[in-house]
Amino acid sequence: MWKYWQRTMASLALSKALLLCLLLQNVLADAKVVVLLSAPHTADVRTYTNVARELSSYGHETYVCVPQFLLDSNLVNTDRVKVIPYGQYLNNFDSFFFQTVLDRFWRGENIWVRDYVSLIQSMQAIVRQILTDQNLITTFRMIKPDLFILTNGPFFRNIVTLPYMLNISFAYLGSFNDLPGQRVPFSPSSTACPGYPEFKEEGMGFYGRLATSLCNVVVTFLDHYFMDDKMVAEFAPNSPKASVSEISRMAKVYIIESEPILDYAKPEMPYMKLIGSTALTKPADLMPPLKSFIDNSEKGVALVSSANIPAPIAKKMMLAFQQQNLSVIWRVHFSPANTSRLMTMPWVPQNDILANRKTRLFVSHCGTHSQYDALYHGVPILCLPLYGEQFYNAERAKSKGFGLSANLATISYKQLAKLMSKVADTDKYRNSIGRASSLYKMFYKNPSESAAFWIDHVIENGGIYMRSTAQTLPLFKLLTLDIMAFVFLVIAAVILVIVCACVFCFKMARKCLTALVRPKLKKS
Repeated sequence: MWKYWQRTMASLALSKALLLCLLLQNVLADAKVVVLLSAPHTADVRTYTNVARELSSYGHETYVCVPQFLLDSNLVNTDRVKVIPYGQYLNNFDSFFFQTVLDRFWRGENIWVRDYVSLIQSMQAIVRQILTDQNLITTFRMIKPDLFILTNGPFFRNIVTLPYMLNISFAYLGSFNDLPGQRVPFSPSSTACPGYPEFKEEGMGFYGRLATSLCNVVVTFLDHYFMDDKMVAEFAPNSPKASVSEISRMAKVYIIESEPILDYAKPEMPYMKLIGSTALTKPADLMPPLKSFIDNSEKGVALVSSANIPAPIAKKMMLAFQQQNLSVIWRVHFSPANTSRLMTMPWVPQNDILANRKTRLFVSHCGTHSQYDALYHGVPILCLPLYGEQFYNAERAKSKGFGLSANLATISYKQLAKLMSKVADTDKYRNSIGRASSLYKMFYKNPSESAAFWIDHVIENGGIYMRSTAQTLPLFKLLTLDIMAFVFLVIAAVILVIVCACVFCFKMARKCLTALVRPKLKKS
């Protein structure tokens, strides 16, 4: 009996082991290799590492491409992330890329389309460097990705040449909601355009709608103008001939770090997944000296985050801070003397400070990720935009009642101090962003996990069922220009027939009248 029981238990153990091996084999067979390659910008790379960590929990082997300058400066958290270093040729991308535009802003000069054209051309050169980086390409060929995750935006659009030349599927993840590029039917006059900050959801007159329409047309034109189809022909000569626009529309899914709570409501299609911001992370406990500084503040604190600013601007800001009842934590790249009510640091744990209940104001240039930090924690914002989408972000925050905005280059220190006090002390701003924060937390609990879910979903199931016929159409067909041309020709033909018939009838009537009148004239 004892031996029988031993044999039975051994058989069960062997069966469990075999079953476990089979399950493990199935899991390994279903696991895919995913490579996340964002634009070489610190904020973008950080969001990609957050998504990579979540995606790994689905059993996939995930890699994040991280520029060397970010690794050297330790600006990105790469814990539990497989890193593919690249881009020694990038130097410090964040510093040089927008420097020209910043210099013009501080001089009080207008920033025109040509300035952004120059930036896009610089980005095209960077894309070309990535495509010619043989070490990087060799790495991709060795790990054999099943899917690329790329940034969707006009600055980095030509990077779709990479998966096309390697014959690998791809999906998009980023904050740019490119309605024309995604083939979304929309009204140009009533859909917010990033290049027109004065857009209003209600009460916009004719000229506002005209400006919004023109902005959407210009953005669509620029997006197509800077798609370099020659790059596809050069780097993917053996692949079927295709334009950058056509390749972009092959994306399995568009995962967009946006939603209608912070941004304006816009049309959506099934292949677009609006998830909120993947940059948000769980706040950590504050450490000294920050914790003691905030705890000792009597009226609360204002967090001020500023880029490299000229000395006169820094002096102006210092004078404004001295007129505040709030203590001020200032992220700035130099160190004026700290006081009992002012602490300066070259880097601050922004998310952790905003999560503290004593933080009453956030003064920021209003990049997208910073706005989401403020939204999530319900902290009113004073926006001081410098370039790019920051002006659009500042105006939408103002229109939704989350705070105010100002031009840091021209505002006086007294005006700045007054605006800071107004935003911090007026209940309507805190109440508005507080309500929005509650809605955001209700609908967008874990954006990184949502992004990972949809990436895993298209890996396992594909995205064909979400696709629209519009994605296969060239732009002139999408805009029904051919149908409108046909209708115009039909209408023109009908009008022509009517005109010819009228002329013919007129001539016949004239002949008949002449035939009747001539005999009478001869008799007379």
